[in-house]
Amino acid sequence: RLTPSWTTTALLFLALTGCYLCLSPATVGARGYVDEEVKSGLTMLSAMTAWLKDRPMPAMAWSRHGPLPVLFDLPFIRIGKEIISPDFLMSFQAVLLTAGLMTILFVWLRKICSPGMALLLTFTAAFGSMLWAYAYIGLEPKQSFFVLLAGYLGLANGRIESRKRLLLFAVVCGLAMSMKVTGITMWPAIAWLIYAQFRGEWKTRWKSALVVTAAIGAIWGAAALSWDLYWGPIGGGYNSLRGFFVDLPFRPFVSAIELLGSPVKGLIVHAPVLLLTIYAVPKAFRTHRDLVVFAMLLLLCTIGYLSLLRYHSDEVWGPRYLHILVAPLTLCIGAAWPRFS
Repeated sequence: RLTPSWTTTALLFLALTGCYLCLSPATVGARGYVDEEVKSGLTMLSAMTAWLKDRPMPAMAWSRHGPLPVLFDLPFIRIGKEIISPDFLMSFQAVLLTAGLMTILFVWLRKICSPGMALLLTFTAAFGSMLWAYAYIGLEPKQSFFVLLAGYLGLANGRIESRKRLLLFAVVCGLAMSMKVTGITMWPAIAWLIYAQFRGEWKTRWKSALVVTAAIGAIWGAAALSWDLYWGPIGGGYNSLRGFFVDLPFRPFVSAIELLGSPVKGLIVHAPVLLLTIYAVPKAFRTHRDLVVFAMLLLLCTIGYLSLLRYHSDEVWGPRYLHILVAPLTLCIGAAWPRFS
């Protein structure tokens, strides 16, 4: 029998999904690299069909973030081939991932906040930040979903006793770092999750820690090798990125400020509730240190990497590479003010 809290969680997911779908344009075509991934998925499906029917294999089309994220697209692409179009079904994926991201946020908030505060912060993040826009644009929800899920598995429920759950934790951490080429920048945050999970028990649980670390490294390593299938023929990822590096020593500091407060692409402008983190983080650090450190590592690592780059055009819906920060920073707000007073 479902408990009231899980009933609320299920209703929340369905309600958010329905609300997002009501205003969905039902297309994600021509948005960033989505078309690349759809084309890669269609080629994968054609290759599987050719292999099963012993036909000549078609030339493979790779996407810039490798085949791993495309594997999560395949069910939507396959069903879309039968119903309207793959683009139509792919538009549902971003909605479901965003609703799932908000559901994880609510479940985590529910462990540290009153029901009312948990719902308030969840709906504020869902409809008062750039998460709403990217439920239709796509691109970022997949990585953000796995990053928050990794944090939840590693921190929200204390020590993981079951081997299966420990393996699940490792796989989710590996996926969080592998959904995008830029995922390597968040390794300090993932390392903190591992440290927090095995803190004080390294002598007795070193084998489990080694397995978790090896599994994460193996997933990321396999993903990194697959990225070269796309970037190799065009000269490599680093050579493609060289033109975006800043050329003035003070520019990274200016870029960091722009990413947070620029009227065009600032995180605080496109997720204004996060302005509260200036006051929330010091307060939350006293009671939920692991959560705050996890969120701050994500913030510092992501801002630090992006501030080294310069952009030829501005984002129109906020800094999309900071999409992963909205939910963790919202958690810090809940940790600082767990109930209405």
